[in-house]
Amino acid sequence: MKGFKMLKIKKILYTTDFSECADQALQHALFLAKKYKANLDILHATVFYGNYESLFSVDQYPDWQTYFDSVEKSLDSMIDKSLLPFDTQKINITKIQKRGTTPAHVILDHILKNEVDLVVMGTHGRPHLEHFFMGSVAEKVVRSAPCPVLTLCGYEKSSISTINKILVPIDFSDHSKNALLHAKHVASSYEAKIQLLHVIEESVHPSFYAAGETSVFKLMPKIDSISKQNLQKIFSEAGGPQVDVEFHIAEGRAANEIINFAENQNSRMIVMPTHGLTGFQHFLLGSVAEKVVRMAKCPVLTVKAFGKSLVQSQNRDTTAMHN
Repeated sequence: MKGFKMLKIKKILYTTDFSECADQALQHALFLAKKYKANLDILHATVFYGNYESLFSVDQYPDWQTYFDSVEKSLDSMIDKSLLPFDTQKINITKIQKRGTTPAHVILDHILKNEVDLVVMGTHGRPHLEHFFMGSVAEKVVRSAPCPVLTLCGYEKSSISTINKILVPIDFSDHSKNALLHAKHVASSYEAKIQLLHVIEESVHPSFYAAGETSVFKLMPKIDSISKQNLQKIFSEAGGPQVDVEFHIAEGRAANEIINFAENQNSRMIVMPTHGLTGFQHFLLGSVAEKVVRMAKCPVLTVKAFGKSLVQSQNRDTTAMHN
């Protein structure tokens, strides 16, 4: 039978420091786990230099081993408490405590050893656990994880019902096409509209400065309409479920324009690719995706230019069509 594409998620990793943004991330992790019948791992990384003394006194324990055992037992109860407001009966949840020197290392190690399909995490943490969830941890996970990562910050509330517009920046690369296909499936899950945005970053040649022209739009009047036509084409060719869509063109620096658009157009989620640059290449070029993760007030789903894709081909048969 003819194959079709579907979003397939078997295991979700949710990482928590019990902060407000982590709590927001939890509801999305539970929603997606229930939606896709995925197993949910809830992970807290106990870092050896973490400031747990503000939560638990060390004076009454004979050694650090006993102290951390007690801390992890208390944090396990805190995980149970965080789950109380939600219906989790149909979700297979595993609570995990892991120790390590850095939270990013603990998270990435768990991802690699447990075939995680999707990570859901906050980007900023509570002061007494400041070493656990800072933006740099989320950025490291976004950069290095071999699977998509959904990050949520604490700047604005993000409940499931508010996700009605999903922004997808498009640069017409294969990576952005892959992100668009993921976004269409995610939009279908959240019953949201897609906002396709292409940011024109071409620099104006210095010879044009004498004429006072610094805008690509003025120098190339048709670039707006041509870009929109290309957006319409890439959307129609992407496949995936049918969702509503808008097409937008902007000029400027990609990361800044994506952030500004999301705020001005009330985007409730951003879906975009990340190239996973490391080392000297990352130092020189940085990452638009990481900048967006750091600055965006809404959830950001980063899809890998390498590694695991959540969209897989399935054989359509009579049984599946009726289920």
